[in-house]
Amino acid sequence: MVEYSLWRRGGAFLRHDPLTAGAALVLFIVALAAILAPAISPYPPNEPHIADRLAPPGSDGYVLGTDGQGRDMLSRLIWGTRTSLAIGLVPVGTGAVMGLILGCAAAYSGRFVDAMVMRVLDVFFGLPPVLLAILVAACLGPGLANMLVALTVIVVPPMGRVAYQTVTTIKELPFIEAARSSGA
Repeated sequence: MVEYSLWRRGGAFLRHDPLTAGAALVLFIVALAAILAPAISPYPPNEPHIADRLAPPGSDGYVLGTDGQGRDMLSRLIWGTRTSLAIGLVPVGTGAVMGLILGCAAAYSGRFVDAMVMRVLDVFFGLPPVLLAILVAACLGPGLANMLVALTVIVVPPMGRVAYQTVTTIKELPFIEAARSSGA
């Protein structure tokens, strides 16, 4: 039996599922546009061109037209992808790391730390996620950074619970007990 690498299996999957391949290509292009925004945007995103206000799409020099202040819509769209990707990726990544740390710490530690960490996460589970995000955002105030913190707070409890359950399950497996009994 031939062992295939993860990349080879992923490539085979994408060859057999063109819809997924197309979606992956679109996501790659959007991420690339966000990274290269300073180099590929035709105009600064907030620079007004008063003479070209409300230019329709396809106008001379404006592929997607301009808004009411004369700002290029394509440039604003390209620069907006950076913010959108940050809002989508930063809370999930940060929440996953924090949830992993909290869940593993609760599972490995004694009963007191386990009970404290998991009861705090249960309190966050008791509130609906949207209400919790609004509550945190209201306490912290307006701004992108505070919004990222609010979104991170609603991601941490599920990630922490999954990490806790996984570690406690693995901790009770026979090979762990065998390693402990052999002195590891």
